[in-house]
Amino acid sequence: ASLGETSLGDYVTTGLLASEEEWAEVAPPAVRAHARLCHLAHLVITLEEGATGSSLEAQVMAKFQAPLPRDLRRRLTAAAPRVEAGVLLPVLRDFMVEQLSSDAWATAAPLKEYLVFATEHDLEAEPWWALLPDDLTLAHAYEAYRLLAERAATADGGMAARA
Repeated sequence: ASLGETSLGDYVTTGLLASEEEWAEVAPPAVRAHARLCHLAHLVITLEEGATGSSLEAQVMAKFQAPLPRDLRRRLTAAAPRVEAGVLLPVLRDFMVEQLSSDAWATAAPLKEYLVFATEHDLEAEPWWALLPDDLTLAHAYEAYRLLAERAATADGGMAARA
C-alpha cells in the first residue's frame, strides 16, 4: 500500500509518537475511523474554511462555475469512483483559488491541460487521468470539483470531502 493509504491515526501514534489516548482526545470519531494521509490536504482545507468562513464558491469567478452538460456530467460521474480524489481535489482546488478568482483565463480552455501545469505531481502518469473527460473546460472547473468531491465523500464515508 502507498504511504497515502496509511491511517492518519497510525501515522500520528507511530510516526509522531503520540499516545493512543492523546490521539483519541483530539481526533473526532470520523477522522479516527476513516482518515488516511491522502486526506490531509482536504482536512486542512476544511479546517481553514470552517475557521474563516471562506467559501470556494465565493472565491471562484461565476464564469468558471457553469453547469456541467448532461453528457459531460454522466462521463465525469462514471470516472469519479476510479479517480484518486486525494490527489486531484487539492490540485483542482488550489488551481481554482489561485487562477480562477480573476478574469485572466478563457472559459473554453481545457481544464486538464491547465491542471497538468498547475502541479508538480505528474497527473498524466496516473492511471485514472485518462478517464477524465478531455472536453472539461475551465468553465466547468467548479462544478467538476463539486461533483468529484461529493462522489469521493459518498465512496469513503465522507472523509475526502470533509477531510
